[in-house]
Amino acid sequence: MAKKTIKKEIVKSDKSLDVGRPSKYKEEYCDMLIAHMGEGYSYESFAGIISVNRDTMYAWEKEFAQFSDAKKTAIEKGLIFWEKLGIDHILNISESDSSGPGMTSSRSKSLNAAIWVFNMKNRFKWRDKQADEASDININLTLADQMAKARLRVGKK
Repeated sequence: MAKKTIKKEIVKSDKSLDVGRPSKYKEEYCDMLIAHMGEGYSYESFAGIISVNRDTMYAWEKEFAQFSDAKKTAIEKGLIFWEKLGIDHILNISESDSSGPGMTSSRSKSLNAAIWVFNMKNRFKWRDKQADEASDININLTLADQMAKARLRVGKK
């Protein structure tokens, strides 16, 4: 006698999907995030601006494709901000104000190069150029030494 297998399907009602606290996510956060990071601020600090935990934002990246895309765009906008800051200071560009008719004042802000590089390495994965493995081997042969050794090899054959 063969056993009959009964296949049971679990059907979720629409009400069961709405269990839990509603999301605080708003589509307007995408543009706000891009503007925030475009001013040089970090992704994580945006959580404080919108009064959520950073883990909530990490979850939104997975749940909302537009938020994930906005983060990617915002990172690039942040890169522009920080690169421009570095370039402006390398070229000694200062901010100028017009204080009144015929009057201008100039403000020059100092940039700590070491801190700026540290920031770029941590935010944008900048790295120091690594020496090639071959250049790590210090042979110190002059061209004449190399030619003499080549002649010896040829002469041995």
